[in-house]
Order: sequence, then structure tokens, then C-alpha cells
Amino acid sequence: MDTQVLIVGGGPVGLTLAIDLGRRGVRCTLIEQKEAPQFLPKMERCNARTMEIFRRMTGACRWNRTSSSRSTRWSRC
Repeated sequence: MDTQVLIVGGGPVGLTLAIDLGRRGVRCTLIEQKEAPQFLPKMERCNARTMEIFRRMTGACRWNRTSSSRSTRWSRC
């Protein structure tokens, strides 16, 4: 196994780290204790810092939510 970074845990932090490292060319391996995803998601809330990190990773400029259609749209830079 040719791994530079070992990530333990496939939750929101572990998955985000794996994506970010992969984009930077860092070879990483993610290991997770559970065999399948949980029924209830762990990431129920996103704070401003979380959204800032996701925007930086995806290149999205702003996040719009229209209450009438209950849809979420990202606009790209």
C-alpha cells in the first residue's frame, strides 16, 4: 500500500479531508469501522465556517435557497 496519509473515520470530516487531499495530489487511504452508511446522517447542521470550506473546495460563490420551491442552488464563480 502506497499511502501518504491514513484517515480514520468516514464521517463528514474524514470524507472532506479525503476529497481535499486527493485534489492536492496526496495519496490517502480512508478506513471506516462500519460496513455501510448510517440510517440517520451525522451532519445535520452546517455552520458558516463549514459552508466557507465547501465553497472553497467546490468553487461555488454563493448559496441560494428559495423558500417557495425548497430547492438549493449553487452558483459557480
